[in-house]
Amino acid sequence: MINRSKIYFPQLDSIRGLSFLAVFFLHAYNPEFGESFLGRMLHFLYKNLVLSIDVFFVLSSFLLTLLGINEYKARGNFSFKNYFIRRALRIWPLYYLLMLFAFILVPYVSSNLNVEVSLPPAFYYLFFISNFYLEGHVYFLRFLWTLSVEEQFYLVWGLCLMLFQKNIVACAAIFILVSIVYTFYAIVNKRYFDFNTLTYLFDFAVGILAAVIIHKNNNIAMFFKNISKINVAVFLLSLPLIFVALFVITDQVYGGYSPWLDVLGRYIFVMYVGIFIIEQMVNETTQ
Repeated sequence: MINRSKIYFPQLDSIRGLSFLAVFFLHAYNPEFGESFLGRMLHFLYKNLVLSIDVFFVLSSFLLTLLGINEYKARGNFSFKNYFIRRALRIWPLYYLLMLFAFILVPYVSSNLNVEVSLPPAFYYLFFISNFYLEGHVYFLRFLWTLSVEEQFYLVWGLCLMLFQKNIVACAAIFILVSIVYTFYAIVNKRYFDFNTLTYLFDFAVGILAAVIIHKNNNIAMFFKNISKINVAVFLLSLPLIFVALFVITDQVYGGYSPWLDVLGRYIFVMYVGIFIIEQMVNETTQ
């Protein structure tokens, strides 16, 4: 049975841990797989480790939505002020300490050592819009683009939870529609969209819908609550098999990279993560 007042769910730690390791490994190691069929397949699977970033977006929206629904159910309203303060206290202290280091200490040290440092305009980072700054700059700051995406979503979703609490599913549907339309527009017009917040509205919407399913304990939740261990094993094995199939289509049909299949793979992965969160939350044999 799920404790509705609970904010921390230990059964999700494995998802966080595996996602962190995947992102770390992707950035820390760049293996050569060769040009054989197996080598190309391993390279395809390896570069898709970047999708682990999407996991954090899905988890964030899932937890924020579940918390918001619980608050509304307990109090009859949702406090945007308390929501915003909680989010700020969770991220801003360490974040702005890093900003002091990056934009004050680093320039001072580099000036004294006569070392050139490529810093971006501080404005983009101070106001959490660094995901829209695509020029090259110091590497340790570039990782923070995900925080900008999340902070932008936090603001929009907090307002939605306050104003449209009874229409959460409709909000999620709008997010999905906007995200898909923008992504397809960007591909057709050959625009770079990897860091744009609109791209990841799909991820956030999946997390939102997973929270609604958990809260309502509907037929989807009941299915995974009663799922057998064999079916769980089949479910877990289905993801790598799907990506192997996507590789074969990409490699043999398109003869190389296809942005459309790349986006399809991301959508499948994100939906899989949403379903996996539901399974982890309700399946009593995994808790």
